[in-house]
Amino acid sequence: LETAIESGRRDAATWARLARLRLDSGDAAGGVQAVERAFLIGDADTQLALDAAGLAQKAGNAKLARQVLRSTLTRKPDAVMVWLGLAKLDGPAKEKEVLEEAVGSVPKSAEAWRALGHARLALEDAKGGVAALKTALELAPAMSEVAVELAEQHFQAGDLDAAARLLKPLAAGATAHAHRLLAAVLGKKGDAR
Repeated sequence: LETAIESGRRDAATWARLARLRLDSGDAAGGVQAVERAFLIGDADTQLALDAAGLAQKAGNAKLARQVLRSTLTRKPDAVMVWLGLAKLDGPAKEKEVLEEAVGSVPKSAEAWRALGHARLALEDAKGGVAALKTALELAPAMSEVAVELAEQHFQAGDLDAAARLLKPLAAGATAHAHRLLAAVLGKKGDAR
């Protein structure tokens, strides 16, 4: 591949293959460089950018990881997984900031809203966390795990009716955690149904 690139073959697919080889061999800087070239020339796979950032971070170079993810987002601002990867590079406060930027860029992403909810909750912002989880559930009502997470927040806040409303429709196909939470909610309410 190096020879193909040196001889003038400079299409995005060739750069992407070179990036993958460099990343697989542990060459984070060379892999990131090839990822950048692949994106400059054409549409490269966002997983490649995530892999390059992961390897750079593993090598202790968070700056390089941030660079490749930010660069990817300039070309693909709707790449939710890239946003989520970028959010995980720093501590909780920065994570929340990046995820707020992500939901601004990809407002219809239930995953981004869910991650923002988790980040806000980690910073003890229960109101903001619940609001983000509600948005995630509105965008993707089939995400039962979000309903359970939201019910848990209502349960912890003492809003048993809201927790029960979220959990009862899930009872038939719920996880063991959801069943335990529903039992706790109903037990506190004194409702054996």
